[in-house]
Amino acid sequence: MLFRKAKARQKAVRQTLSLFPMLPFTSFHLINARVWLVGFLLALVIFVGDPRRPSAAQSLAPKEAQRVEETAEFHHQLGVAYHLRRFLDDASREYTRALELDPPRNLTDEEWQLARRFAPRVYVTPSEFFPLKDFAVILHPTERLIAYHFFWEDDIDFPEDNDPCDHELMWVQYSPDRMSIEKIWTYFHGRMLVGGEAALSDARRNRMRPRVNVQWGKHGSMPVGWEELKIVGDRGDAENKYYPVDQPISLKLYNEGTFRKLAEEGRRLPNHPLGQRAGWPRKFSGTWNDFINFSKIIEPLDWLEKNKLAAASRWNSATINQHFLRYNFRPKTEWPIEDVKSQISKLKSEKPALGAPSLKDFQLPPKSAFDKAMPRYPNVWFYVDASLASSYEVAVKLVTEQLRHAMRLREFYGPFDNAEGCDFEVRLEHLQPWEEPEHRALQHSHAFHMRYYYTSLARQKLDRVKISGPGGERNFFRFAASVHYEVEHTNPNHADVESCPICGRTGEYGELKGNLVELVHDPLGLELVMTGKIRGQTVRFEDWDQREVGSIASLKSTFALQDFIFPAQTGDRNTLRIGVVVLTPKDEADRRR
Repeated sequence: MLFRKAKARQKAVRQTLSLFPMLPFTSFHLINARVWLVGFLLALVIFVGDPRRPSAAQSLAPKEAQRVEETAEFHHQLGVAYHLRRFLDDASREYTRALELDPPRNLTDEEWQLARRFAPRVYVTPSEFFPLKDFAVILHPTERLIAYHFFWEDDIDFPEDNDPCDHELMWVQYSPDRMSIEKIWTYFHGRMLVGGEAALSDARRNRMRPRVNVQWGKHGSMPVGWEELKIVGDRGDAENKYYPVDQPISLKLYNEGTFRKLAEEGRRLPNHPLGQRAGWPRKFSGTWNDFINFSKIIEPLDWLEKNKLAAASRWNSATINQHFLRYNFRPKTEWPIEDVKSQISKLKSEKPALGAPSLKDFQLPPKSAFDKAMPRYPNVWFYVDASLASSYEVAVKLVTEQLRHAMRLREFYGPFDNAEGCDFEVRLEHLQPWEEPEHRALQHSHAFHMRYYYTSLARQKLDRVKISGPGGERNFFRFAASVHYEVEHTNPNHADVESCPICGRTGEYGELKGNLVELVHDPLGLELVMTGKIRGQTVRFEDWDQREVGSIASLKSTFALQDFIFPAQTGDRNTLRIGVVVLTPKDEADRRR
């Protein structure tokens, strides 16, 4: 008996500790630092026994830890952590305990009136594929807040996520007299959108019911006036190559990127059997205007009257799990206040020198400005604030020297077998060996290869440019590079092995037709120099200490750095993507923070 209990506790400890590596990667809207305390306390509880049946060992535990553990907030946060990890039985157990300590209650007649008064008007595109399958309302018991939850049948990009719905939501804050609306928030792919005056005015014109526009297939919820709202593009977004990332951009620009991704490439996992069996559309078949034609109304009040999924509670996820739905859903942000503060702080603290520019703002010269021997348009550009260097030559050396030391780049100045019109080049060899026993003749390691171009720009007086930013015009020195990632130079297969899962026409590049270097090797090289990764995996040197190869991030030790990646493949820009690196004085950025 004792042996069985010991084994059970060991298993429970392993399950508990398995939560730890998950936490840093979950949405910051849902899990904050307190969950780390939760994990520690849970491990402590497992070792000393069930907290509701005190043991001698447990009586020695700090009383403060026992008191914190028995709060509804503790159990709810732990439930959310389990839920995100798909430990559904464990999540339900913790949700149950949270609601035992702080139970939800039915709405009063007056609260039902509030739920109906401020209920959203939901608009989708006429071609929206997924129906709304459920709608729920949670009123905060002490704050003037209402959460409206939408459960769509699925998300066009996630046929494989084991969630039988796509959970989205919005919130309102009503006035002290309970008659008018004060604030509107909508949930948009892990971000919080704050409805401005346009959204509030629209609600007031429509009996205090705010309008929510819903993205085709993906169901991100947007208030009136969404086009001018700012969000930060993320490298983890499925559409990240269609808009600048890691900087504030307009929601219109973000949605244009989403439209292009869905219209040109189509959804994620287009050949997944579940999506095929259900007849999901592979692409959005309309125009941009069709994509933003939010003209079909979905009336959530019909669902509210039919199913009566409404309660007063602090705990949205627990209440939905235990009282409303018999199927799984992904927990989202509980209440907007703290998350909005965090998001606004992030937007305000990051005031980049150039705001949120487009590729056009960088005034790139035509390909004809370079030597005719250059086969492809340069896919990475460096812009150095003129205050950082006394001359163009110094600006070039500032960047190339730092990258050489940080990434341990070997420089080659010629004579070259094939210089492609460059001034000099740098290489790293024997990276990420691909070992394939079934195709030994194709086995190879990889090379990172970058060619610099600057004298041709100086010769034609294209080495300096003025760019407008939030603080006015700024002068920059600029130079270019062509970077790619390929089969290493000493391998007889250099430079192409189409079937290689690392540098070949595979994965996200598998369906791209055309020149392999332009469409695969170039964007892989750009990914490495910008992020230190290839296909999302950190690249390391093949030596005894496996040091990371690194990236332009090393320049942050000296400069304030902004980086952008834009789609190319237009005109004479015969490369898939173009990266731009902007360097400004670091002390200026420090003052802004």
